[in-house]
Parts: sequence; C-alpha cells; structure tokens
Amino acid sequence: EVPPEADPEVPHEHGPDCGHDQGETPRADGDGEEGTVEPEPEVLTKERRAEIAKLMAAKSQGDRMKAVDEIVAEWPKSRQLLEDSLASRSKNVRIAAAWALQRRELGDTSAYVEKRFRDFASDVRMIAVRVAGNRGYGNLEYQVLERATGDPDQIVRSAALMALEQIGTTRCLGGLLISWEREEDTHKRKRY
Repeated sequence: EVPPEADPEVPHEHGPDCGHDQGETPRADGDGEEGTVEPEPEVLTKERRAEIAKLMAAKSQGDRMKAVDEIVAEWPKSRQLLEDSLASRSKNVRIAAAWALQRRELGDTSAYVEKRFRDFASDVRMIAVRVAGNRGYGNLEYQVLERATGDPDQIVRSAALMALEQIGTTRCLGGLLISWEREEDTHKRKRY
C-alpha cells in the first residue's frame, strides 16, 4: 500500500504550498505542531567564494574591505568564509575579518570576538577588544579586563581600557586598580 503523501493523486494534509514537494521539511513550532517551512541553509557557490577570498587575500586594504562588505552582503551564506578568514595565516586577512565582526548585520559575533582575544597578532587583539566595546558585549567584560591588565602590548591594553568604559561594571574596578598600581610609566598610568 502506498502512503497518501507518496501518492501524487492524493493531496496531503499540509496543502500544495507547504514545501514537501520541493524536498523541504516542515519545522515544528513551540507547540510541537508543524509550522512554517525552513529551507536548508544556503552556501556560497565555489566561484563566488573564490571571488571574495581573492579580494580578502589582496595586498590592498581597500580590496580586503570590499571583501568584508561582500561577506556581510552574503551573510549567512558566507559564514564559513568569515571563519576561514579569521583563522588565516595572513595577519592582514585576520585583521580585515576581525573588522567584519563590528558589523551589526552579522548578528551576535561575541563568540568570534572572544576567540580573537587570543590571536598572536596584537593588531587583531586590539580590534577584538574595540569591537567588544563598540558592540556592547558586556558578556565579555572579564575577558576584556584580562586584556586590559595582562596583555603584553600597550596598544591592546589601551583599547581594552576604552572598551571597559563602554561595557565595564564595578566588578572590573579591582583588577584595574591593581594594574594601575603596577604600571611604572606615569604616562601609561594615566590611561587607567
């Protein structure tokens, strides 16, 4: 016996526009009933991915920023390309990708930002703490405080202090006070 949904002559219970005929699966809503149909996530074509990746790897900063704009325009299809760029061996590619995390069109990028705090390039870490502050990622306060008090590079510590002005709470004051007391350079000490 053929089940009713497999028989083209027998209409199934969802109606002709439910998506079953296109190979889509109905999604259950919060009540456990079938709701709207969600198509499978799209990915970039190989050609489009290669085109954006070539821009991202260009020597010109302007081209890399064009690549960032393209990643944002193609979001979320470009997610893997952004992740690959953030993990690139090229510092310049990682810098451009870190700036992409600033873009609100990408949604919550805090998980990506947090990983950039551990990048071996100080420029990438500096961008990451700036993004955390600018995007208001209060959930990263403790990690930004760690950058402000323990990063080996002054450029990152300074950016982290500015980020804490935006997202910091009274919980970070103790750590800042200790760092202020340890700082021997009076010019740098004023930044705390």
